[in-house]
Amino acid sequence: RAARNEPATDADVDACGHHCVCTTARGSVSLLDLRSRTCPEILRLHATPIVSAALSERFKQLVTVSLDGTLAAWSLASAAWLHEFQITDEVPQVLALAPTGPHLAAVGTRSGSMFVFNVEDGSAIHCARTPDSQPVVSL
Repeated sequence: RAARNEPATDADVDACGHHCVCTTARGSVSLLDLRSRTCPEILRLHATPIVSAALSERFKQLVTVSLDGTLAAWSLASAAWLHEFQITDEVPQVLALAPTGPHLAAVGTRSGSMFVFNVEDGSAIHCARTPDSQPVVSL
C-alpha cells in the first residue's frame, strides 16, 4: 500500500536509484527519497486512478497516465504541471520514458495501441495499433 493506506497501482525507481514514485487508485503520487528515507508531501495529480508512472532523472520530471487517458508531466523540483496530453477512446495500461535522446513518453493501451509523445514541447508524435490488437502490457 502507498502512503495514507491508498491502494498502490504502480511504482518506478529512477535510473540513479535515488527516488521511487508510487501511484495510487485515488489518483495521488508519493515520491520517496531512497537515500534519506523520507516521503515529501503526497501530490494529488489525477481525478481517476493512475495506471502507470515514470521518473526522468535526466529531465527532473515525473510523467503519469491515468485511466481517463490523461498523460501529465510534472516538475520534480516544484511539483508544477508542465504538459498534459489526452488519449481519447483508449484505456492506458503502461507508460515508459525514452532513456536517451529526446524526452519521449510511450503509452500502451488495452486495445493494442501505442502512443508516443514529445514531453519537451507537448506534441503527439505517433499512434500505432499492434497487428493482433492485443493489450500492450510492457514497454
